[in-house]
Amino acid sequence: MDISAQTFFYHLPRVLDDLASCCFVSIDFEFSGIAKGLGPSPKSRSTLQERYEEVKNSADQYQILQVGLTICHEDPETETYTLKPYNLYLSPIIDRKLDLDRNCSFQSSAVEFLLENKFSMEDLYKNGVTYLSRDEESRIMARVMQRNERTTARSSLDVADHEHESIAFLKDARRLVDDWLALGKARENYLNIPPPRPINGPAPPNHPKSMPTDLNRFQKRLVHQLIEVEYPNLVTVSRPGFIQIIDYDEQREKAVRNQRVKWVQERIWKQTGFRWIAEALAGGDLTNLEPFCFINLMSSSKENPQSSLQDFSRRVKQRLQKNRPILVGHNLFTDLIYFCRCFFGPLPDRVEDFQAMAHKMFPVLMDTKYMATHNCGSINPRSSLQEINDSLAAQPTPAISIHPQFTKYNTRAIDHEAGFDSLLTAQVFIKLSAQLRDRGTSGIPPTVPETPQPSGKSKEPTKQVIGDFEATVVLPRGPKSNNVRIMFGSIEVEKVVQDNGSKDAGEVTRISLTPHDSPETQKKADEGRLIPRLGAQFWDIYGNKLRVFGPAISDPRVCRSCQETLVRRSYATASTQASAETSSTAASAFPVVKPTHTIKAGVVLSRPPQITRDLTDFEKAYYFYQKRLNERLQLPFTKYFYFKRGTPADEDWKRKIRERQTPARDIGKYNPYSKEAWNDELLVGAVESDPAHQVEMLVQDAESTVNATSQDTSKKEEIPRPFPRVTEADQKNDQRSLNRALQRTLYLLVQSKDGFWTFPSSPIVAEETLRQAAERTLEQAAGVNMNTWMVGYHPVGHYVYNFRNPSKLATGPAGEKVFFMKSRIMAGQADLSGNAQNLTDFKWLSKDEISKFVKPQYYASVKNMLADR
Repeated sequence: MDISAQTFFYHLPRVLDDLASCCFVSIDFEFSGIAKGLGPSPKSRSTLQERYEEVKNSADQYQILQVGLTICHEDPETETYTLKPYNLYLSPIIDRKLDLDRNCSFQSSAVEFLLENKFSMEDLYKNGVTYLSRDEESRIMARVMQRNERTTARSSLDVADHEHESIAFLKDARRLVDDWLALGKARENYLNIPPPRPINGPAPPNHPKSMPTDLNRFQKRLVHQLIEVEYPNLVTVSRPGFIQIIDYDEQREKAVRNQRVKWVQERIWKQTGFRWIAEALAGGDLTNLEPFCFINLMSSSKENPQSSLQDFSRRVKQRLQKNRPILVGHNLFTDLIYFCRCFFGPLPDRVEDFQAMAHKMFPVLMDTKYMATHNCGSINPRSSLQEINDSLAAQPTPAISIHPQFTKYNTRAIDHEAGFDSLLTAQVFIKLSAQLRDRGTSGIPPTVPETPQPSGKSKEPTKQVIGDFEATVVLPRGPKSNNVRIMFGSIEVEKVVQDNGSKDAGEVTRISLTPHDSPETQKKADEGRLIPRLGAQFWDIYGNKLRVFGPAISDPRVCRSCQETLVRRSYATASTQASAETSSTAASAFPVVKPTHTIKAGVVLSRPPQITRDLTDFEKAYYFYQKRLNERLQLPFTKYFYFKRGTPADEDWKRKIRERQTPARDIGKYNPYSKEAWNDELLVGAVESDPAHQVEMLVQDAESTVNATSQDTSKKEEIPRPFPRVTEADQKNDQRSLNRALQRTLYLLVQSKDGFWTFPSSPIVAEETLRQAAERTLEQAAGVNMNTWMVGYHPVGHYVYNFRNPSKLATGPAGEKVFFMKSRIMAGQADLSGNAQNLTDFKWLSKDEISKFVKPQYYASVKNMLADR
């Protein structure tokens, strides 16, 4: 559902009422700019503090432009989760009467991304919902209170000596005030500057000639400053076109100041806009929210109709304070920083302070990106919201439905719209929570007794290993209470204890999904039909942990393409608070595992085909038929245009046309204009369709023409023939020659001292990439007298060979794994003299020939890498 500035206050009470009764809320934002990621080099590898500062600086500069909010209600009886997705624009404009400016910045790449995804800049400014942060509100009120204090009056005028017109204007205004005060008791109660003048009549005698009839804003400001500095017993009142000066009255001025403060407060509460929802999510103060906002909600409520509007609004606000929903997001670390900066104010400098602040506002945070990628068994897992949602589409439970009044996204998906993304986030969280329940069975862990600390000593900081860095955080301790503490990974979250004997039991903040449900509901949660209840191990593993960034891949053994691919995916974690027992392996860099096989780099060195393949008999007949058909469809040859009648050239033409019956020299005897022209097809296998025969006919025709026109008739001149398609190496079956099988792709095979034929390969040595190892292998095996080109950085295939008796070497490898790199030979020839691998022979073989030399198991692994011709 879209919310605009015109409909916001209609939807606001309904959103607040839903927040007071929902089980969780998912959020998503679109920004005017984001922090740029750090590079993959070791010098630029960042810590959690550095990454926090980077995102914090970005949040100081850029704003939230669009908000997506999806509220989820749980029905344990029907095992259904009902979602209500909202989408709204946030207008960066502040009411100018509040006298506060907000700087708006846009990142060019972010704007390009938004426009590509149908983001409406017009709706942003025309229909966007206003907002005002806590910091902005306090600055406005501080400025208003400062203006109301007369002790802060200025002591000089803001006029320079060279501003002659302003000085002349002040001189005339000062003269008017002095003349008015000189009248004493006979003067009027007020003085207007400039003095009024008749519309069509002449100006009064006391009207200065240099003073305009109507004052502009600058002139009004000069009059205000003049009275404030030089006439402390007078006050000014701004009027349209002029300034009215009256005597100072303490009681009247106090009432005016109070009225001005009240007026500013009302405009602030109206400008607050979306921050009311932000305050409700963060457990903030909603006292100043007008009860009148809840009048429509009260009329449709089932509560006691005798209660007043004030009582009804107070109960809604109390429910919001007591029932705290779980906050869910995808890549929540960035969203949380922008959220706090946008709606609450400047953020602390230390990440530990931000963690404490975030925990105080949001007791339970869930990051679906962390849930989907934590211990997933892949170094390159799916992390985008759409990919995760698609992978969970087939999961039948829990059941998810969208409220009938929120049908915007039922028929079409609007990618990268905040409302749609928040809906996807909610769906992913529900499905993942049920899917990952096996990692956290239900049950409240026993309460850990606190170790008494000596007086005057603080608790020792706990070290938290996050990705490939450490962060030291001190856990805050709240006041003692009767509440049971549930550890959410690294944050202590308080849960309500159902104590009927306690008078204050109902005043404790209650978090959604607390395990106070019936045994039947608890059983449904354990079976994955509902989200796990708080207290399950699931929340220890995934609760209050956020994805921050991924490990920097700088290992030279990883190719540059893979480095760039892996660095673009952010897979390191950080908790919103430190924990006494850290899960350092949760999102660490790649685990170091000792390989069970010897890793080798192989080279598939090939020579591509040099000529086209031989045609089949049918293809020869078909192409010959096309030539005759083309001859028949052409216009007749106009011989007299080229040959003058009676000349030797004309006689030679007549002789040839009698022999061939056609101007074409390679289609045999054929007359395209005779009665037999239709009979232009040859039988399969006819000699005329053979390309070699056609070439020979062309050469003979050229020779006859050259010899006929030659002056030396004693010697016949021969025309050079094309090279044969079958070479001398083919006739001798020289398989070491590259000048053979010109129609096929040839591959270099080498023979080991044991007599086995394989592609060149050798083990990878320390700090080598696969490509570097392949280049070294080729040089060591076939020498340096070849100009080769290594194609790409990735292998085209692999071969696994397991030793039959690996137990002979208890610590040795179990076999070999050969990864083949593709390479082309451009010039040169293999040379095994002085090779470092004890190779005895080499051959250049086609795919069919390779199968006769290598082992069947080896050929089965490599055949799909080889070209058929």
